[in-house]
Amino acid sequence: MQGAFNYENMTDLLGDGIFAVDGDKWRQQRKMASYDFSTRALRDFSGAVSGAAAAGRPVEFQGLALRATMDSIFAIAFGLDLDTLVGSGEGTRFAAAFDDASEFTLLRYVNAFWKAMRLLNVGSEAALRDRVRVVDEFVYKLIRDRSQELSCSNAGQDSRQDMLSRFIQAATDESGTVDYKYLRDIILNIVIAVKDTTAGALAWFLYMACKHPEVQEKVREEAARATGASETATAEEFAQSLTDEALNKMHYLHAALTETLRPYPSVPLVRAHSSLLVLHSFCVDVCPKTAID
Repeated sequence: MQGAFNYENMTDLLGDGIFAVDGDKWRQQRKMASYDFSTRALRDFSGAVSGAAAAGRPVEFQGLALRATMDSIFAIAFGLDLDTLVGSGEGTRFAAAFDDASEFTLLRYVNAFWKAMRLLNVGSEAALRDRVRVVDEFVYKLIRDRSQELSCSNAGQDSRQDMLSRFIQAATDESGTVDYKYLRDIILNIVIAVKDTTAGALAWFLYMACKHPEVQEKVREEAARATGASETATAEEFAQSLTDEALNKMHYLHAALTETLRPYPSVPLVRAHSSLLVLHSFCVDVCPKTAID
């Protein structure tokens, strides 16, 4: 259970999202949240890695994985191409502001004077307020545009099947009024639940694969069999062949990912009064199998 302590610390950024609330709102959000990686994000990520490898350029892999995960979340859960892998545009501005706001929110757990700083609007609290404003502008525009699209669509609620559209339908009352604030909170909580945990798991897995080339080779062989990709296939061609059916055949890959998470879990610390407990519970149910097992 979250309690007043966590709610007070997190409410400026996460509001009434799953990390901050209890009861019916928590159960509703947990039940409706279910998604996977997007194919486009996987292709863009694979292309970036293979391009750097072919040119012999070093890659700051953690940042690349974080951007790919962010793009994937928005493509599948919210039906939006964020394109942070490209590195420009309002999607990148949102992602940077969200990361900063998350960091400033965590500082409240170790800063005994954060309430006074918020009152005076100084230091990290002033920076948090600024970043939350950027985040809110982006997310509210996304919700407003999607709500208008759904209300104007002749297909009605069948016009889109992404998570945001389902939440909009669930958060719209009988008079047609949409609870924008509640939807904003849901979106940000889903992003924070999946982005860092998935990127961290991916980075540790590839680190361990590099340390154990025999495991790396077995994963490669299994992937080639499951996808039917040829030895000369490009990174984009291989990414296109990674269907759900092919992934379900990769039992050795799943075992290797699971073993990576044993010494390097995505949520290594859990406190009795911390939102990390909820983060772990949430991710077990809704994160992709490649992130949490």
